[in-house]
Amino acid sequence: GWEIVRKARGLRVAVIGSGRMGTKLILEELVPCEVAADGGLITMDGDILHEPNFDSVVLPPEAVGMPKAFAVACMAKKLNPDARVLPIFATISNRAAIEAAIASDVIISCLDRDAGRVAAAILAALYDRVHLDLAGGTAYTESHDQAVVGEVRLALPGSPPCVGGMGLQQSWDDAIEELNQSAEAEQQRRRANDPHAERPGTCAAVHHSVIGHGMMLFWRLLQGKVKASVWDHLDMNGPRPGWHDWTMLASARTCRACSENGLRGLGDLRLKNG
Repeated sequence: GWEIVRKARGLRVAVIGSGRMGTKLILEELVPCEVAADGGLITMDGDILHEPNFDSVVLPPEAVGMPKAFAVACMAKKLNPDARVLPIFATISNRAAIEAAIASDVIISCLDRDAGRVAAAILAALYDRVHLDLAGGTAYTESHDQAVVGEVRLALPGSPPCVGGMGLQQSWDDAIEELNQSAEAEQQRRRANDPHAERPGTCAAVHHSVIGHGMMLFWRLLQGKVKASVWDHLDMNGPRPGWHDWTMLASARTCRACSENGLRGLGDLRLKNG
């Protein structure tokens, strides 16, 4: 009801990543539903908008060359002139981005790189913030087949497991090196890499499925119906694509991001605080 809408309006929400997933989330879900309209919506990304991004990004062509975070913020203000939107042109390892994230009530990561997702998860765990991690798209397997998958992780303070960091595919050293990169270095890396070689393309259906699933968890959280962390996995490769609950699988595993660095249990704030 209206009480839930007012609660959503009063939240401060930081969205890390203004690419395909983040843009759709902000412009098609958060802004139209007035989420963070009063508390403030933060968009952050360290990359510039390029023409290849327009295969599924809902931004005008004249936004090419603008920082993604600014382009999304400008469009958000057009959709709702009264919306409070703060764009930050930086990666999550930037001090301003970190301070903005931990000053928020909800941290949402929409990233295609594991390092940033893990950083968001650790920040949320350290500062008792709700963390919603959305990821999905197409990728190449080791045999160079195409795989289409999605992930929705909702990590709540005091609710194990640390679902945000368990999907880490990189080595920790590679993740740390990537997190230490500046926004300029991130742009150079993306320009140097062939996006078609990294992934076979973009699947808008996955983005819509992941965002819709994530937002349903978000609204049920505000209604008080979600009280524990959730990890849901979308597999679209079989004859009957669908969602699978990986939450218990997560609790039976060891988070590589934490355990390799002596941080085991970081996401379990209830145990950490005794």
